[in-house]
Amino acid sequence: MTDNLPVPDDAPWLDLSPEEVEQLRNQKQQLTEYGKEKIRKLMKNECPIPDDDFIEEYLREPLTPEKKAELQQMRDEWEQAQQEALKNENRPRNS
Repeated sequence: MTDNLPVPDDAPWLDLSPEEVEQLRNQKQQLTEYGKEKIRKLMKNECPIPDDDFIEEYLREPLTPEKKAELQQMRDEWEQAQQEALKNENRPRNS
């Protein structure tokens, strides 16, 4: 469990009972786990190729139409690979 929340003696101005401190610890742990899971999902499903606006801002110059088309093709190929991986993941396996 998390140990960095105050015990009632550490912060008497909070006027928390031991039960309230324990409840805060549990809520903090739940939120931490929820956040970690959300980040894992985003990292797993997020296309690794940033959108055009992000790239233009990063480079501080506009992308050519050819470069935009190339990037979109790369994103499309990545998306297809993800879909294929999901199909393969959901197929029944022969023992």
